[in-house]
This record gives sequence, C-alpha cells and structure tokens, in this order.
Amino acid sequence: YFDGTLKNRNINDIFILENLGLKIIIDYNKGFIEVSGKIKSGKYNLNFDNSSQLLSGLLFALPLLEGDSEITIENLVSVPYIDMTIEILRKFSIHIENYAFRSFYIKGKQSYIPNKISIENDWSNSAFLLILKEFNKNLDITNLNENSKQGDKIIVEIITNAINNKCLNFNAINNPDLIPALVPLCLNLDGKSYIYGINRLINKESDRAGAIYKEYSKLGANIEVSDNSFIIAKSNLNYAEVDSHNDHRIAMSLATSALLSGNGITLSNANCVDKSYPNFFNDLKSVGAKL
Repeated sequence: YFDGTLKNRNINDIFILENLGLKIIIDYNKGFIEVSGKIKSGKYNLNFDNSSQLLSGLLFALPLLEGDSEITIENLVSVPYIDMTIEILRKFSIHIENYAFRSFYIKGKQSYIPNKISIENDWSNSAFLLILKEFNKNLDITNLNENSKQGDKIIVEIITNAINNKCLNFNAINNPDLIPALVPLCLNLDGKSYIYGINRLINKESDRAGAIYKEYSKLGANIEVSDNSFIIAKSNLNYAEVDSHNDHRIAMSLATSALLSGNGITLSNANCVDKSYPNFFNDLKSVGAKL
C-alpha cells in the first residue's frame, strides 16, 4: 500500500517488471500495488528514461536468481545513482559487470555476505547548506566525504564555477535533486543563469518545476521557464507567504532563499523536511537563523 504524495506521482515505470515475468496492478485511488509471479533471469532491453530507481532494485535482486542476466539500457538517467548501487553491492560481495552504463551482466547464484559500513552524510541535502556557506563565510560544513560516489557532490564544483563566472549553465539531467538548491544560488549571481533538464522534476514528490516557478514568483524572483530549462536572473526577493507543496526539497530551497534575501518568508507545510532532513530547521537555528 502507498499514500501521501505517491498517489499523485506516476509510478508506471514499475510495469517494466512485467518484462521479467511479473504481473503488476496499480490502483492510484485506493493506493495499492498488487504484484504476482516471480522474476526470471534472462536478457532484457529496458528503458529507464524517467528514473534509475527500478534499475537499482533489479541490480539488488537479479544476483540471487538461479540463472545469469543481462540488461541492455536505453536512455538511462541519474547515472551516478547506479554507480552508487554497484559500489554498495560490491561491499556486500555482489559483483555486477558494468559496460559503460549501457549494459550490465549479472551472474546468478550470488550471495550477500554481511559487512560493516559507515553511512555517509548526504550531499544532496548538504547542497543547501553549502550555498548558504558561500554567502556566509562564518559557516563551516563538515563530515562530507569528498571521495564519495554520490553524484551530487558535484555541487562543490558547480558553486565554484558559478561564483567565478557570475552565472550558472548546468544540465541537471543526472542530478535533478540539486535543482531546488541551485535556484537560491542563481538568484544571487550577477549574470543570467540557465538550469537545463527540469523535466526531471515533474514526477517527484511534487511537480517541482511548477512548484518552484509558482512559489518563487510570489517572492518576486526573476525566473522563467523555457522548454526544458529555468532561466534565472539576480533578484531582490520580497517577503511572501509560500507553500512547500509537501515537498522536502522545495521547503529547503525556499528557506535557503529567504535567509539569503534577509526578507524572510512564511512557509506552510514546512515539516515535510522530515522525509530526508528532520534536523534541517534546527541546524539553521544553531547557526543563527531566526525561525
């Protein structure tokens, strides 16, 4: 069963599993998924142009089957997350042969072997803090693994280039979770910035592209939507009452922009940050934010 924002989120990618022998029924109104059958090993040509999450799940499951499997990929997005998946599987003695993220060979009859690992801090959520730090040198963000496989650690490079060039040009097709964090950055750069790949935002906890445009427009932000991109210019934001759309990254984005502008906001449904960063507002208070 599922509820909350998932009822408004297209999860039809799961029907890909019918290629592997399962039968899937999804009822969005009642909020349930019915799965029957058994995954079969074999050779598959699959399309993952909306999300890489299902592919990660298959890479966890297929090594346990009796037979070997080979997956050829069309239009894979969020490649760094697959890299992380393969790395974590390796730590538990599961081997995946990766051919340039275009195909994967998964030998059957493998076994997971217990291991002790340390869970890294999250670069995606830390992006908001790192942007605040860029405009407040008194902040110090620690305990981030600079050698991480997390693709969103690219935020450090993005910030450095944006500050040096006084604008941002970035295709976020493989890093869609960074887009809400990049908006506050772009609003504080002197030049005009472009963020491409925003179609990846439509099918998230909210329609993030629509939510960003709607809520930032209330604040007076100079933000345009063109095809598959945001065009953002430096803006002096006003005070406004805004809504998180029950989306943790929208809430953190708006809060970050409010702190950078100095004019504040009233943010409704702010507790949605509990999904990924329950201490977000407490951490902001600990460095002087008035909430």
